[in-house]
Amino acid sequence: AFPSAASLGVELKSFKCKDMRHGDYQCNAAMPLYQKLKAAGALPDGVSTPQQVASAIIDAIGADNPVMEDLKVNGPGFIMSRIKASYLLDGVNDILKNAAPTKPVLTAQSGNVVVDFSSPNIAKEMHVGHLRSTIIGESVCRILEYVGADVSRVNHV
Repeated sequence: AFPSAASLGVELKSFKCKDMRHGDYQCNAAMPLYQKLKAAGALPDGVSTPQQVASAIIDAIGADNPVMEDLKVNGPGFIMSRIKASYLLDGVNDILKNAAPTKPVLTAQSGNVVVDFSSPNIAKEMHVGHLRSTIIGESVCRILEYVGADVSRVNHV
C-alpha cells in the first residue's frame, strides 16, 4: 500500500494483543507512517487520517491472505488481526504427518553462521542463572542447523 514506508524510517512491527478480545496481533505502523507521509507531503489522494492509512494497508493485504483474517482498524489507527485457524491447523497437521515442521528455506547468501555465546563461569559456584546464555545460544544454533546453516559455535568463559 505504501512502498515508501521503509525508506521513511517507519518500523513495521506487530505485537501480541494485550486484550485477546480485539485480536491476536496488533500493528501500530499506520500512525507513524501517516505522520511521516504528511510531513513529506506524500499522502495519497483521499488519505487524510491514520485510520485511512490503516484501512489502505488492510486493503493491500487482502481478504485472501493465507495467514491472517478479521483485519480491522481500532482506535486512532491500530490494525488488529487474527491468525486463521486453517493456517494453524495446516501447520499442526504438517508436523503430525512429517514428524517435524517443514523446514523453512535459508535465504542468506551464505549458509555459514557464527554464534557467539558464553559458557558458564567455571570460577564461580554453579547455579541455574549461569546456564541461561548457554541454553539460548545452543537453541539458536540448533534452529539454524535445522534450516540448513553451517553453524560455528564460539563459546567464551
